[in-house]
Amino acid sequence: MRSVAVVLAPAARTWRQPLAAALLALVATACQRPHPDADAQPLGTGARATLQWNGTRPCVDCRGIDVQLTLARDDDYALTETFHTRAGASRFVEHGCWQRQGVRLRLQGDTGSLRIYRLLPDGRLQPRDLHGGAFASASTLQPVAGVAP
Repeated sequence: MRSVAVVLAPAARTWRQPLAAALLALVATACQRPHPDADAQPLGTGARATLQWNGTRPCVDCRGIDVQLTLARDDDYALTETFHTRAGASRFVEHGCWQRQGVRLRLQGDTGSLRIYRLLPDGRLQPRDLHGGAFASASTLQPVAGVAP
């Protein structure tokens, strides 16, 4: 048994090291944005510069979470969540980049977080788990400004 483990260990390392390097490269480049060109239109000169949704999510240990999501046309986003408790409100802001994949919006936070939303036909956003499944108690976000991305 011991000789088998010794024989398999180098083979396992040969495929694990390139796989680990490839995954690291993918994570490092997943949210990179191209450098702005001199010819590119500045944000806000075309159609609407930003799209915005808001809503309130239920919360197990607080009175509710107010959510505001703003998507910029340059693939940046800002997500503000305000948790309401008996002691007051705590506000958290997350920034990152977003991309549309069919009816799904994928938000990759600058700190590594990942959020998935489904764009519904009426323009609302429905939070989804990382596999695309709907949450049982999740509320949708209502469009505030702009058109569907």
